[in-house]
Amino acid sequence: MSPGAALSLEDIKTVFTEEIEAAGGTVSDVFEDEVQLFVRSILPRVGEVGADDQIRPGVALRAVDQDVAVYPYLFRLVCTNGAILAHALDAQQVWLADIPTITEMGISLRSMVRACCSDGWFVDATRQLRRAQRTPIDNLLELMPHLSRMPHPAARQFMDAIMGEWQKTADHSRYGLMNAVTATARDTRDAELRWQLEVIGGQIGIAEPVRLARLHPAELTAELARL
Repeated sequence: MSPGAALSLEDIKTVFTEEIEAAGGTVSDVFEDEVQLFVRSILPRVGEVGADDQIRPGVALRAVDQDVAVYPYLFRLVCTNGAILAHALDAQQVWLADIPTITEMGISLRSMVRACCSDGWFVDATRQLRRAQRTPIDNLLELMPHLSRMPHPAARQFMDAIMGEWQKTADHSRYGLMNAVTATARDTRDAELRWQLEVIGGQIGIAEPVRLARLHPAELTAELARL
């Protein structure tokens, strides 16, 4: 990366990968083309929602041009479903073009990834998922406001698919609905629609925003000084 240039999607992926590997994690899923990048990763910690139902924390990134979002990610081991917590406190979204230098762009992006690698949000999210298991849902009507933000044909298609997943299981709790949504996301080929479904899954399963541990401004200044 050279001063005065913009961060390319390849640069963004490199920074993301370096930070995930430094945290002991692995990049688990990548989709990229000329204009967009979607990356998911898994960190080494493990939490238990129930018997034989383990989850791992991770980080998910979406970059379209210079619009970059980095959010906590939950990966359910038993069925390889993922949920994105886009409603975390201290929203991790930035328009890189508003940052003066490429050096500061990289530091800002690293700070976002590191915040999502912190332990605190995962402890809170695991607690909320256990609560979601005990919260029954009588029908799928509360899903409609989430799907209404999608194009109408896609919303109808996903409603049918989620209902199909919902009917396969006896778990009609909030947690069960989250998993029906994320199972549908897992089988969706369109990268943007998959991201949106995983965000919806996170909103359903994690009712309260989780708090991230952002770097203090003084720490960012110290990072700049070391470069």
